[in-house]
Amino acid sequence: QLLAPRSPMLLRRCAPAGRSLRPHGLLPAASLAARPFLRPTTPKGPRDRPGPPISRYADKRVIGFTQEQLFEVVADVAKYAEFVPFCSRSVVTKRDGDGDFEAELTIEFFKIAERYTSRVRAQRPAHVRAAAVRSELFSHLSSDWKFSPGPTPGSCLLEFSVEFAVAHPLYAPVIDRVLPEVAGQQVKAFQDRCARLYGLPAAVPREAQPDAPL
Repeated sequence: QLLAPRSPMLLRRCAPAGRSLRPHGLLPAASLAARPFLRPTTPKGPRDRPGPPISRYADKRVIGFTQEQLFEVVADVAKYAEFVPFCSRSVVTKRDGDGDFEAELTIEFFKIAERYTSRVRAQRPAHVRAAAVRSELFSHLSSDWKFSPGPTPGSCLLEFSVEFAVAHPLYAPVIDRVLPEVAGQQVKAFQDRCARLYGLPAAVPREAQPDAPL
């Protein structure tokens, strides 16, 4: 993966546990022929019963690929099944004239399998945002990628975050524990993909990283 050190993970809880939802519609992993992604949705319900808690993972680092190169890899959702951890299927199902599109993705981990629809907005070359619009497992799932020119030639500054809330309490403990790690693996997977497509990354000195000591 990348060659620059990773920033510490940030994980924050935001709300008390919410209502229980029956886990109908979830797909058993064994039933899938093949083998995380992602406009956010707020659970509906009485005002005195808030939705499930939202957790957040965020990362910020300088990467030895250009803004355009990293954008191309992140925006190519149809190829996610080839390299994104735990993603076994990724198909673009609808494209709008403004460049937005929808994709159907399947993720599998710990015998849990989820197929959901993601709405993606890609603004070349600076921003990609994706959010689940139809999901049984997640009441909220979104990812945000921001790219800006880096401090050294051939590099870019990546700001990445994932927010998620698990709809059913049966699965919440497992997913809350592993999804931040999965999100961190995703960043590495995208860097590795860039390396396969574009060659070795540009050198990024340690002092160029956002968390480097002064």
